Amino acid sequence: MHVGDEGCEVLRKEENGVGSFVAIVTLDDAKKALQYTRNSEDIHYMLGALKTLGLQLEVDSANNRAVVEGCGGQFPVGKESTEEVQLF
Repeated sequence: MHVGDEGCEVLRKEENGVGSFVAIVTLDDAKKALQYTRNSEDIHYMLGALKTLGLQLEVDSANNRAVVEGCGGQFPVGKESTEEVQLF
């Protein structure tokens, strides 16, 4: 059993690209798990950006898996501040 992913939908990177995963997570309130085949640079940057934007996430790099709590269309950082956010 993976920590924190009970009852959540699992998205596999080979089925959904990184951009698709970001869209699905940000538009939904539900918890989603991303299972990716290898720890690539695009995954690293995507997970860092989601964390910077205030989403709750748990990363299990050893198993190439991340669990992200959806934000229902509004990034948490946007609720708290009107300042520009640096993602990279």
